[in-house]
Amino acid sequence: MERKTRSFALGFARARGLPAPARIFAALAPAAIMLSCASVSQADLIRLDAAMARAEQSRELAADLRGEEHFPAEWATAQAHYDDGLASATNTRARVNSAVRSLTAAADGFDDIVERVMPLIAEDLARARAALAAAETRAQGARDGAERVQGQTRFPEDWDDADALFQSAQGVDARVFNSIALAITLFDAAVKGFDEITAKSAVLVAQELEAARLERQAALEAAQRSRGEALARRASTFFPNEWREAEAQLRDAQTAPVLSLPQALDAIAMLDAVAAVYADLYERSQPHIEREEAERVAAAQRTDATRALQTATTRADASRRAAMAADGQTHFPNDWRAAEDLNTAGRVRRDETAGILEAVTQLNSAADRYDNIAQRAAPIVARQTDEATRALQAATTRMQTSRAAAVAVDAQTFFPADWRNAETQNANAGRARRGTLEEMRAATALFTQAATSYDDLARRSGPLFASARTEATNALNAAVARASQARQAAQAAFAEDNFPTDWANLETRHRAAENANRQTAAEMQSASNLYAQVATAFDDLARRSAILSQQNEEAAYGARAVAQEERGLAIEARADVGARAHFDAADSRFTEAGGALNAGNFTGALRLYNQAATGFVASVGEAQRLRGVAGAGIDQAWQRREESIIFATEAGLTLEEGGGI
Repeated sequence: MERKTRSFALGFARARGLPAPARIFAALAPAAIMLSCASVSQADLIRLDAAMARAEQSRELAADLRGEEHFPAEWATAQAHYDDGLASATNTRARVNSAVRSLTAAADGFDDIVERVMPLIAEDLARARAALAAAETRAQGARDGAERVQGQTRFPEDWDDADALFQSAQGVDARVFNSIALAITLFDAAVKGFDEITAKSAVLVAQELEAARLERQAALEAAQRSRGEALARRASTFFPNEWREAEAQLRDAQTAPVLSLPQALDAIAMLDAVAAVYADLYERSQPHIEREEAERVAAAQRTDATRALQTATTRADASRRAAMAADGQTHFPNDWRAAEDLNTAGRVRRDETAGILEAVTQLNSAADRYDNIAQRAAPIVARQTDEATRALQAATTRMQTSRAAAVAVDAQTFFPADWRNAETQNANAGRARRGTLEEMRAATALFTQAATSYDDLARRSGPLFASARTEATNALNAAVARASQARQAAQAAFAEDNFPTDWANLETRHRAAENANRQTAAEMQSASNLYAQVATAFDDLARRSAILSQQNEEAAYGARAVAQEERGLAIEARADVGARAHFDAADSRFTEAGGALNAGNFTGALRLYNQAATGFVASVGEAQRLRGVAGAGIDQAWQRREESIIFATEAGLTLEEGGGI
């Protein structure tokens, strides 16, 4: 009951417009009065409280809808009932019932006003709500703008004030005009507050954005430096996947927009992150670099050691060859074995650099020992080399002498197989190497062996050569005599005239046989064969020449008759006078032809008679030509003479006409 009474009192205070303390005091006094009245039941108080609540709610709604402006009379009536209800005493049930009736009548009156005013204000309410929505949109935009420039952080107190207005405006009941007007006022106030925050923050944002852009450029340069350092350490090689990711992040950060402060800050964060990645790759690459450097140094050391080993090996080989050339293994066997042991030890395969360097030391030590051996053996070798050189020269001279002796007795003919063996031995000795002492000694032995073989051939061939030479000499003399006889027979058969070409060729072969070597039996036999061939050829030429002479005998006499006739004609034509040179040449051939005919050289006579006849005919022609030339000369002379007389006569007449002579 106390709660209901207090509620009624508070409603009464609100209706009267009393301040909050007065409202509380007013609520306490009626409560005390009602509590003292035993005739008022709890149900009565509940009815009274409900009637009060309804009347108050209806009145507020009618007021919100400006019912007093639209229906002032109806408002006054309802207000009167409302005031009566509030003013009625409640200490008795009758008075409570009277208050309930007044408040119910007031509520009904206010509800009627609300029902009647609703159609009238629908259009105004729509415009008011549209204005409210526009105001809220403006406020929300202003709030978003202030938020974009971080107004809530930069100016928190101003933000709280403006945001409180914004939140209050959003909480107003949009069903009544007063609430809508209040909300629009609150929204506009919020807009003003947010705009002021935006204006103040914009300056700071511009400054911070510029600073952020500069910081972003610095972050980009730092990231690029970090990238360059990581690249110098070849991080892209050691960590290819992570490098590609970092490169993609850097590209994204470089192309990220920086139109606003948050974008700039995001770009800075991205660049800082990628710089950190590059820095991490830089640090993580260091062990790889150090390992590679260590491997490079080790490889360089190994390469140097390997080159040193090659140099030491080459030197040891050269020194060993020099010591061996000086026959050091024979002169100083103990030192040689020590050098050989070091040389062998140095050639054991080594995989580690230290082992290779140890091998270098061993090989150089071996080379030093070989050099020492060669140096000490040099005088001994020089003396032995001089002796071996003289022995080789003597063996060579002996071989040449022995070979010449074997050739002189034609050993290659009597014992060809043994001769080839001796020649092979000689060729082997000639091809033998002579660079070292041992090689010279070996070559000397080969030349001595060849000389011995030649000596044996000369000894065995001597008697055979003497006998063969006697036989060959006799055979050669017989062949020479036969060839001479055959040549004389062919010459007697006038072969030179009958077959001049064959005769010239055969004479060449005869001279070749005469000029052939005939020192050895084989050469004499060869010359004998040449003479025999020449003799046979001369015999054939003599036979053919005799046949041809016999065939040309009748023709020769016929040619003589023709030549005699042509000679007579030439004499008649006085060619012997007019063309004496031609006639004498032809007459000389005619005389020679007569001698050949008398000697039985019919072929030569035929040739000479034909030449003589041709010459006589030519002498006649020449004589006639010369007489023709002489006649023409005489005619020309007479012509010139007549022309001279005419010229002289004409000249005389001219002189006379001119008064001259």
